[in-house]
Parts: sequence; C-alpha cells; structure tokens
Amino acid sequence: MRAGSCFTLDPQLSTLTPLVYTYSMDFELLCPCCNARLKIDPELKAVIDHEAPKVPRKFGTVDDAIGAMKGQDAEREKKFAASIEAEKSKKDVLNRKFDELFEKTKGDTSKPIRDIDLD
Repeated sequence: MRAGSCFTLDPQLSTLTPLVYTYSMDFELLCPCCNARLKIDPELKAVIDHEAPKVPRKFGTVDDAIGAMKGQDAEREKKFAASIEAEKSKKDVLNRKFDELFEKTKGDTSKPIRDIDLD
C-alpha cells in the first residue's frame, strides 16, 4: 500500500533518492520522563522498541567512588546509633502511652461495643 513518496539526500551518491512510505510507518519519539527513545507502530498502537538513555557515570575514577562509599559508611553508622538509642527508649515511651490511655479509660463504666451487638 503506497501512501506517498518523498525524497532524501543519499550522502554516498550526492543525489536525491526516492523514499517510499506507507501508512503503517513506525515513528520515534523521546519519552518526556526518562528521555528514552521509543519506536511506535501507529497501526498496532504499541511500543515496538525501547532504547534507554545513556546514564553518565557518577564518579570519574575508582578513588572517587571509594571516597564516596567511605562517606556513606560514616552516615550509616550514625543512623544505626540513632536507631539503637530509639530502641532503648521505646519501652519507656510505650509504657507512658499505655498509662495515659489506662487513666483515660479508668473512669469509663460503659460496656465496649462488640461487632455481634451491631447486628
């Protein structure tokens, strides 16, 4: 099925070469989120090919990467020490919350509502 034709410049021959296309010609576009190159078939309304964008290296040398990992080690140790301190005081916090709720319900003489009572 020939829908039309146009011409393209052939760099090897330096002449115009006819380019024939059909309605089912695939087209490419860039994803606005990740800049990936998507090849789409309009007839199938589906992505035929996906080419992920090239991600630049974060570090120029191995020494830079090792230095960054050492910095992460120190930060990880700080977070671990903070979580240990939080765990030590967790028992006291839970006991305090329980005591406050217990005092709040101490004067309440009403019966709790059960699910079976609602039927």
